[in-house]
Amino acid sequence: MTYVSRFSPDFSTLQKKLPLTDIQTKETKNLVLNCCLHDSIRLSYPAEPQENACHYLLYSSEGTLCAALAMVPCGETVVECTAFTLPAFRRKGCFDALLSRALEDFEEYDILFPVSGACPDTLNTLEALGAQLDTTEYQMEWTPQTTDSTQNQMQLPYSQEKANQSDTFLNSSPSPDDSETLCWSFHTGISESPSSDCPVGTFLTTWTGNDCVCLHQVEILPAFRGQGLGTAMIRLFLDMAAQKNISRVILQVSADNHAALALYKKTGFRITEALSFYFY
Repeated sequence: MTYVSRFSPDFSTLQKKLPLTDIQTKETKNLVLNCCLHDSIRLSYPAEPQENACHYLLYSSEGTLCAALAMVPCGETVVECTAFTLPAFRRKGCFDALLSRALEDFEEYDILFPVSGACPDTLNTLEALGAQLDTTEYQMEWTPQTTDSTQNQMQLPYSQEKANQSDTFLNSSPSPDDSETLCWSFHTGISESPSSDCPVGTFLTTWTGNDCVCLHQVEILPAFRGQGLGTAMIRLFLDMAAQKNISRVILQVSADNHAALALYKKTGFRITEALSFYFY
């Protein structure tokens, strides 16, 4: 995989960083904020150390951070690439220079670009690269306020009412692969389950900030689906999250996964942005 860099002499410093310093984190967040306001998009940048990103920063000759690119491995052969360039420095080779440098470290990987909204500059850049649209996903968010308003509007199904009994519980254990991730199992003593020791569902949570976690890999075992247990499991976790002063739970779900979308909306999540993913 090759890409020709048209690096302009107007830029003096290209740095690779893992992780960012406090000053660089602040600079990067300001850059992302300016870009999102200019392009009317909502796209996050993995600036926090626990997000395990490799950062490539481009500074102008005056010392302004004009572009940033982050690579986050999300498998053995795929890396997610997020990049921002200040509007005043676009079409000057900034992204070319950063991507060219990053590909030296990730030459054997497929690159996945998340795109929020329909920013013309982003879409034109991806078209020039030859990147292909792969999937569209929704980012969803839960806060304690959304749960209160949602639960007041609906009656709980029978199996979820039983989920409030003491024989229904969640267990968690640290992930062997990531110190920021917990592996959860959902146990219930209702008649449909053969044993309270046998989990009927599982999911993972990963810290993405001091008071925010990402929920992923949610699953109810096939034999126990269609009984309201997915709703019960998610709501039980969200109750625990509220008690532990977690202010946000986020997740991503495929736009064509209608069953999962219905489940998350029912438990108080709302769509905050649509993300399209392009492969290169």
